[in-house]
Amino acid sequence: MITVESGELFAVELPANPSTGYQWSVVQVPDAVELVEEHVAPPAAGTTAAGLPAAVGSSSSQKFTFMAKHTGETEIRFELKRAWESEPIDSRTFTVVVA
Repeated sequence: MITVESGELFAVELPANPSTGYQWSVVQVPDAVELVEEHVAPPAAGTTAAGLPAAVGSSSSQKFTFMAKHTGETEIRFELKRAWESEPIDSRTFTVVVA
């Protein structure tokens, strides 16, 4: 559960690997919140446990920033799928309480 004040920005960050073609999308944005920004973080730089450079296609994250607009309790729903596929391989729902 995410609890925020009206007018406050908040973010939901989900694990991602865009090189596979899968991306998270918001499929349910209630009137109580507004999607302000969506950002895919680049894979973490560095090395693996074996001391090798991190591989291209390493996992990263996808961040969605929202603005809380109206008081109440609501849900934001996300789906993970490829743009050309109709069925998601995963979905996540977050309850948001705007005070």
